[in-house]
Amino acid sequence: MISSIRMKATILTALLLLTQTASAFEVNILPKNPKPGDILNIEVIGIDNPHRAELVFRSKTYPLYAVAPGRMRALIGLTARDKPQLEYLRVVRKRFLLPDQTITLSLEIGKRKYTHQRIRMPKKKAKLPKKTGAKKAIQIIRGALKKDSSKQNWEGVFLRPAKGRRSSKYGHTRTVNGKPWDWHKGIDIAAKDGHPVVAPNGGRIVLTGSYPVQGGTIILDHGQGVMSIFMHLHEFNVESGQDVAKGDRIAAVGGGGFSTGSHLHWGIYIHGAPVNPERLMEHRL
Repeated sequence: MISSIRMKATILTALLLLTQTASAFEVNILPKNPKPGDILNIEVIGIDNPHRAELVFRSKTYPLYAVAPGRMRALIGLTARDKPQLEYLRVVRKRFLLPDQTITLSLEIGKRKYTHQRIRMPKKKAKLPKKTGAKKAIQIIRGALKKDSSKQNWEGVFLRPAKGRRSSKYGHTRTVNGKPWDWHKGIDIAAKDGHPVVAPNGGRIVLTGSYPVQGGTIILDHGQGVMSIFMHLHEFNVESGQDVAKGDRIAAVGGGGFSTGSHLHWGIYIHGAPVNPERLMEHRL
């Protein structure tokens, strides 16, 4: 009888100690006033093991990566098509022998205006989206953009991948020959055919190929859900599986595919969501 009482007392004491030592965690979101096209940087403080935490936004679970002892981070992309509205983000701390802890934060997505672009395309090129292999190419590219590697391969702000003026902004709604066309998911940099294209930051090449609409295409995995895509390339200086450093030459500018002239299309995707690449040239992740 006495031993049974002592055992219960020991268990209660252990649970009490667990409760006291399992202090609350913190969740911080940057930027404070996000807008369409931005990247949400979610910092979780007070949890060491990514497998003991779950981040949910818009019913989708995002991976958390350890960046320092007791600190983890997740990145979420807001696209140009996101509407201004109140959103909620939930982080759950999973605990052993104790109830899970949950923090729910609200964030107000602001408004950002995007302009419209009218494009005139030669009839021959306007037919490229219907060419054999065009739909398959989209599937291949989307699959590569959704790959997820745990190692952070970038450092500091991103470089502009080619010299030249920006000829088309991120987020444009567009018409081609008077017909509605998909919105612009990156920026265009006007440059001469053969002009060097460099890696805006470190990473691993996960795709090289030539496709009807995109022309010569490279996808560079910067790690932790951050991907660069380069389109309308003239030639490749890298191959799939190759690691590159910031500033390394990876290709040459071209004008192939669904294009009105020689230029580089550069896009940034966060876990498959196209964001404004110019944000990464202005601010560190």
